[in-house]
Amino acid sequence: MNICYIASTIEVPYRAGLGSGGSTHTYEVARTLADLGDTVHLLCRRSLPAQVEREQLGNLIIHRLFRWDSTAYKTLNNRKFLWRAARIPYYLLCSILHTIQLLHLAQKERFAVIYERSSSATLAGTCAALILNLPLVLEVNDQGYQPLSLRVAHKIVTPERDMIPSHARQKVIPLEWGVNTRMFHPSVDGSVVRRKCGIERQDVILFLGSGLSWHGLREIVEAAPLVLRKTRNVVFLIVGGGPEIGDWERMVRERGLRAWFRFTGAVEYAQVPRYVAASDVALAPYNSKLAEHERHRFASSLKVFEY
Repeated sequence: MNICYIASTIEVPYRAGLGSGGSTHTYEVARTLADLGDTVHLLCRRSLPAQVEREQLGNLIIHRLFRWDSTAYKTLNNRKFLWRAARIPYYLLCSILHTIQLLHLAQKERFAVIYERSSSATLAGTCAALILNLPLVLEVNDQGYQPLSLRVAHKIVTPERDMIPSHARQKVIPLEWGVNTRMFHPSVDGSVVRRKCGIERQDVILFLGSGLSWHGLREIVEAAPLVLRKTRNVVFLIVGGGPEIGDWERMVRERGLRAWFRFTGAVEYAQVPRYVAASDVALAPYNSKLAEHERHRFASSLKVFEY
């Protein structure tokens, strides 16, 4: 059957430095469904003009339909008080436009089911399911969902039942997140990465991620001198690209730690297992900033499973 998988705020593959965890998760769900024999149409975000709008990978067809970085969005979002007033109308207009795009695509592809990665930013999947009278499967990863989507959904897939209000819990299918063990396994060879980074004879401490404020890169940099008191034959390998990575690189330079850090920038997802395999210790030092965001209370770190 034709499955419509909507991830309107997610970029696949990850390119623009917006955080790759969601991109990895979305891609793996879509690819695995496609590997089971169905045709999956993944409707996702287009963040860069150079990205093609349609790309086919076997039974997985990627449609980059959604744009959240429009001039109107940037103008409104840069003005705090104006954004407060315009936020709901803006997202409502986006939902209408996205629903129209989805209905147009559904006419050609004849979807059998809509599978939506929940988002508080749009109701496109929910509206399309109602209009087309199609079953809606809702994937809930955090508390950023629309209450209407919970009511319309036939089934709700989530790693944590407590995220779902009691009136909708009878629809829940619990499914813990994990890792693709065909890619990440102990026999992966990391020697090529060690040679490439010039760290063949050193003990490697890995951080994998986009470096957001709650990921704990500040804590890694601050802890590095404590490690260096014990051993100088060590290197901190920081793999990933994101909007704050540059800040941590500057901090490393300012503290005279450049000789013990390697920043690779974003790497292709297929290469990530080699970087993990090249390491001796892997870090996921989430800090208290994570707790400041209610929707992140149920965060499940993919990097931990990959490690």
